[in-house]
Amino acid sequence: MRPGRAFLASMTAIGFTLATGGASLAQAQEVSNAANCTTADHCYGLVQWSHGNAAGAQLQLGVYKLNPITPASNFITAEFWIGFDPPANRPNDALWLEYGAIHGIWCNNNLSWFSALQRSVVPEDFTLTCHGAAAESNDKHLLHAEKSTSSSWNLYRNGPWVMGYANTPTGTYGFDVGQETTSNSAQGSMTGGRLRFKYESTGEWANGWASTNYPAGGDNPNGTPCYSMWVSKPNDMRARCNIAPTINTTPQAYPPQPILSPVEEAQRIAGILGVPTASLRSFEVVETTNKIAHQQIESNVEGDQAVEVIQMEGDFSGTVLPTPPHAKKPNGKVATLIFDKATGAMLSLRLTENRRVNLNNLGTVKQLQRG
Repeated sequence: MRPGRAFLASMTAIGFTLATGGASLAQAQEVSNAANCTTADHCYGLVQWSHGNAAGAQLQLGVYKLNPITPASNFITAEFWIGFDPPANRPNDALWLEYGAIHGIWCNNNLSWFSALQRSVVPEDFTLTCHGAAAESNDKHLLHAEKSTSSSWNLYRNGPWVMGYANTPTGTYGFDVGQETTSNSAQGSMTGGRLRFKYESTGEWANGWASTNYPAGGDNPNGTPCYSMWVSKPNDMRARCNIAPTINTTPQAYPPQPILSPVEEAQRIAGILGVPTASLRSFEVVETTNKIAHQQIESNVEGDQAVEVIQMEGDFSGTVLPTPPHAKKPNGKVATLIFDKATGAMLSLRLTENRRVNLNNLGTVKQLQRG
């Protein structure tokens, strides 16, 4: 994926080996002193690798600081991105899968594990899924994404399966690892190690995303590709292996925020997506079970607890949704949200142009107040 517009890791470009046998670069740029991170124009700190087709990616992620300062209006992530091949005759349409930790607007304003997928741009089809509470700590978590069929990917954390995305794009061209933020005041500190990828052609896993000359010798005594990244503000960023973070961390730095009711959270999200509740064309809810609800948005999950599915129609703008650098921000006419009925926690959001779930197939539909 191409470098983002704002802050990038200030490290020298180093040679990589392609899965196909060619050469690539870990791309990086000097930090911008004029970084201006906003909810409409996000900033990124990342290391990038272009490689040819791969069928899996692994990252050992350490999250030491992930503080957007104002979580009700901004977010910051620590994650990796998988770039899929663009659709035929549309070379500039980015399709991608991302997986990591997020703190801020999404997942009820709490520090959470999350993933997101852009299935297509024409028509628009974006999904964001929350995977439960995360925390700042010195513990590292092994995140793993792997292609399971020609059109689906599975996600794992520390071994166990987390979820699967169906009808994913085919073919990959690159991986990124790093951070995304919408605020100049955000604080972040993370490490990424044990980078591995799976060859599409043979199904074998290889230590990478790099050759043995990355990182440079003294930075990587055990021979496993890794890097560290921290930032107090986007214009003060470093990236190098095995450097302790400069910010002290605690196992749970942020007390969980109160969770709104599903209807209140849906109203809040509609506003984030640029549509006041009174301007919605429809606002409906139905009760069903978790697996059935997620099947409607082409996701596979464990757990079959009671959920509420809220569907809204309007002219939504997803400028504040997490996306890779240079990816088109998702828009859509239909927003479908899934909430845990017992806790009220948001489980998933799908924003699409025209893929409306027929709620009548799930149960008795209730019309909600728009105004």
